Amino acid sequence: MPNMSLLMGDGTKSHTDYGYNSSFTDFPLIDTDTEGKFKAYGTNLALSLTYYLDSINTTVALGGRYQAIYTIYSSGEYSGTDESWEHTWGITLSAMAAVSFFEE
Repeated sequence: MPNMSLLMGDGTKSHTDYGYNSSFTDFPLIDTDTEGKFKAYGTNLALSLTYYLDSINTTVALGGRYQAIYTIYSSGEYSGTDESWEHTWGITLSAMAAVSFFEE
């Protein structure tokens, strides 16, 4: 049973980095804020094989999943410097029992 979906999103990434200024003897804390807007595009793919076990009224599915997301930063300090691909994959296993509440 194949399944595919497309992903699109946008948002704002912000990060606060704390460091120490070594030019002073008491090492005061420096607060560096960075922020930028981004857009993300990707896909989510899943494929599974299913089998129905009639004796116990249960369907078992075994398959895999893959997700790829491409992120582009369009403004702020991250602009044009941090384009990236993220990949996620894995194996899936599920079981679904069928229950009848009404007798035929």
